[in-house]
Amino acid sequence: MNKNLLKSWVIFLAIFLVVIGTVQALAEFDANAQQPSKFQWGETKQISINVQCDNSAQSCRCKAYWDDEWSSEFLINPQSSTTRYVSVTAPSTGQGSQSHNYRVGCNEYWDSTYVYDDAPFTVNYPTDAQWSQYQAELQAKAQAESAKNAASSAISSANSAINSAQSRVNEASKIGADVSSATQYINSAQSDYSTSYYQQAQSKASSAQSSASQAKSQVDSIIEEYNRKKTEAQNKVSDSNSAIDTAKQRIDAGDKVIGDATIIGLDTAQAKADIATARSKIDTAEDYYKEASNLFSTGNFEGAKSKAQSAIDLSNQAENLATIAYNTLNERLTVAGESSKAILNANSEISQMNEILTKMDYIVRSTEKFWSFSFITIFNFYPRTST
Repeated sequence: MNKNLLKSWVIFLAIFLVVIGTVQALAEFDANAQQPSKFQWGETKQISINVQCDNSAQSCRCKAYWDDEWSSEFLINPQSSTTRYVSVTAPSTGQGSQSHNYRVGCNEYWDSTYVYDDAPFTVNYPTDAQWSQYQAELQAKAQAESAKNAASSAISSANSAINSAQSRVNEASKIGADVSSATQYINSAQSDYSTSYYQQAQSKASSAQSSASQAKSQVDSIIEEYNRKKTEAQNKVSDSNSAIDTAKQRIDAGDKVIGDATIIGLDTAQAKADIATARSKIDTAEDYYKEASNLFSTGNFEGAKSKAQSAIDLSNQAENLATIAYNTLNERLTVAGESSKAILNANSEISQMNEILTKMDYIVRSTEKFWSFSFITIFNFYPRTST
């Protein structure tokens, strides 16, 4: 009985090993995808996937996962293969690649558990020829766009330059400047600007901008020269007013010293004559100053400078005369002042001397009285005897 049981176990083990080998063979398969050539933009191609069943005895029961869903089951005989097809469309723009994966799962009749294999492939796009053509078109388009932008920028700059130059011409015209040459450049710039068209836009706009810049440069020079002359005239008129004020101050000082000298009886005839002449010159200088101010307000800067300079010259002469009169009398007043001081000091000393003499006189008289009294007293004290 033990021998029969042993034989039964040996037979069971042999059958089990055969079955296990058969089951493992059913799960053996391989899936491979065809690697496609480059796609053109938007092109659709059929991609083939070969599925090989490597089982030796049992068929492969398989299904495929594509486009987010599983297909229905399909059978592959042992040691056979089948081809599956999928459609793939490349993007319509850009350059690059897309990775795809076709997944196959197979199982066996004895076991429903699936075994999986992936069949990846890559879609590259676009073709080299199409990409080269595209790049050439892009470059041509970029060059055209760059030319267009340059022309637009030049036109805009020309327009801005024309407006700026015209504004400066108007400004110069208001102040009476000669702007004829600058106006010619403005007219030339406007002519080039108005006749610009795309083929020659940049060239014409550049020419217009150049003319406008020349016009603006000329007007800037005109206005700069105008402002320079205006500033010079304005400074000269201001200087003349200051010179008149200074001369008046010296005349006032001369009048005061003449008054002081008159009080102490000094001769002031020449000083009065000089001050009178100085005052006359100042009156004329003030007239010139008023004329200079009027000429300046009307834009006659050269005339204003000339009148202002005349006012300055007269003011300087008046100041010189007043200064001479002042210095001469002031020096004599100083000498007289020193003499008066000496006299006052002498008077003080004389007064002190008089006071001393008065006191001495008192003492002498007092002494005389004392001795007179003493003599009488003695005389009376010793009476005379008769002989």
